[in-house]
Amino acid sequence: MDRDGGGLDGDAAVERAMGPMQFISETWRLYGVAARNDGIANVDNIDDAALSAAGYLCWRGKDLATPRGWITALRAYNNSVIYARAVRDWATAYAAGHPL
Repeated sequence: MDRDGGGLDGDAAVERAMGPMQFISETWRLYGVAARNDGIANVDNIDDAALSAAGYLCWRGKDLATPRGWITALRAYNNSVIYARAVRDWATAYAAGHPL
């Protein structure tokens, strides 16, 4: 069921994830921000999408400084243990300077 009548994704029948961080329209409406401070939050802009995802993760996980908070936030973003572990592993590799 599409909640915004296709306003964001252009499809009134099905809710589709959009942009580099794969936001659905309702989540983007609630958490989308304009990273460039131009007042226009664009789901397809990497800066806007990344800052919006960070805000969403902080809001949902509360404390991203702890392993439990991190996993809670990731599971709120996508309720899958496999997804959360994959993101954790990629983030750990990135933080260690390994090429992705």
